[in-house]
Amino acid sequence: MSAAGPGQAAAMADNLLVYVPGLDGDPSPCDRLAAGLGESWRAEVSPIQVRPWSNRAAGELARELSEWIARVWWEMGGLGRVVLVGHSAGGLLIRHAYLIAHGDEDSRQARAWARRVSRIVLLAAPNRGFDARRWSVTGRTLSELRRGAPYLTDLRLRWLDHFDRGERTQVVQLLGTRDPLVTRDDSLDVEQFPGGRHVTVPGAGHDTLTGAHRLIWAAVAGPFRATTPILAVEPRTVVFLTRSRDRNWHALRRALAGRAEVRTVAAHGFLDEYGQAYARHRHGGMHFAGHGRGARMLGQALAEVPAMLFGNVYLAESTLPAGFPWSRAIDREQAGRIRDDGELTGGQVAGVADYLLEVQPDAADRLGLGGRAARA
Repeated sequence: MSAAGPGQAAAMADNLLVYVPGLDGDPSPCDRLAAGLGESWRAEVSPIQVRPWSNRAAGELARELSEWIARVWWEMGGLGRVVLVGHSAGGLLIRHAYLIAHGDEDSRQARAWARRVSRIVLLAAPNRGFDARRWSVTGRTLSELRRGAPYLTDLRLRWLDHFDRGERTQVVQLLGTRDPLVTRDDSLDVEQFPGGRHVTVPGAGHDTLTGAHRLIWAAVAGPFRATTPILAVEPRTVVFLTRSRDRNWHALRRALAGRAEVRTVAAHGFLDEYGQAYARHRHGGMHFAGHGRGARMLGQALAEVPAMLFGNVYLAESTLPAGFPWSRAIDREQAGRIRDDGELTGGQVAGVADYLLEVQPDAADRLGLGGRAARA
């Protein structure tokens, strides 16, 4: 649909607004925005959307969205500005499509339209993922968008890394005070940067937020003013320690206490825990210590979440197969050093604690296995 006035050809539009609806597929917010944008704008509802029972990969949808935007933008001349607006799950697709177009995916295939994005507006987007306790998740797509899912975690990490590099695109998150699915601290990823803004919509729920046209219009076309995130972001050294009944493992935790923030993690919830810690403390260093099956948990996480990284990794009584490709994790810069001592003895505890917290200037060049240093 074109935002050009009556009798105006869509070809006159230079700038593009893309709207990706939520699960209900409602295009009406785009209709209302199109009416006020003027003849220099073209407003389009994305044909690529998240459906309630879709079994397509979310990443595949995001790549299709990125390519579709590229085609529309080039048809318009490829010169104007781009504004992206997404409701609920549509906001997550918008975020990933934007990163893909910037080349922030393994393919590194950047698209010119990404550099013309001036603002991203998220309407109740579950930026931390859908909480399965509050939301009935069905189908592959929504399963990949749940809190702590590998796809969603990777998206969060890539987003943070992208904006850490100085990206200045303005990002506005609107959230209703009666939304039972999304809370403000879920949006720490988008609100913590200089271009981040939170807007509270009084009385709005998750689905009814799209009716707040005045505030949506202000978010899209009004002046921008950054807000302070509700959660503090500060560099802090974090060590993820898997659960174990081993007494020396408990001694390791005590040896680390006071020197780092120690987070005891289980397989369930590990990726969400990592995502939250990364969002708040990533500039202070992330390290991992796994006992027994904890090593397998780490191996699976590194394989499923390419953007996940640790400085120092320590394993004891690992259940991973002997041929696990640690060199790949090093090549992908997911781990600086990896050490596996087999059994952790009482006499090793102090040294292991020092190892975990040691800063390595060129750690990515070393791979420690079985107490031996080797080139990756």
